[in-house]
Amino acid sequence: MTKVTRTGSRGTSSKEVETDEIENNFAGDSFKEYQKKKAEEHPDVQVTTNRGTDSTDVGDIPETETPGDDTKAKVQNRGTQKNSDDCNC
Repeated sequence: MTKVTRTGSRGTSSKEVETDEIENNFAGDSFKEYQKKKAEEHPDVQVTTNRGTDSTDVGDIPETETPGDDTKAKVQNRGTQKNSDDCNC
């Protein structure tokens, strides 16, 4: 078990909770699969969006694709120059 600090109320409150690292990994493909499984189980649950000013059903959220490494470009010089493998920049 690990202690994790959770923030809430637009960042104005926080609390430490003990949690399992594997089921609370909020990054990568493992979380995307977890999120998809939960959305299929509860499609009618409403979640808040837009800093808490709007709400939508979980089933209405579109599924997005994560781009692969081959489509990413390397950004240099504070974003003023892009480098990709197929150009001689």
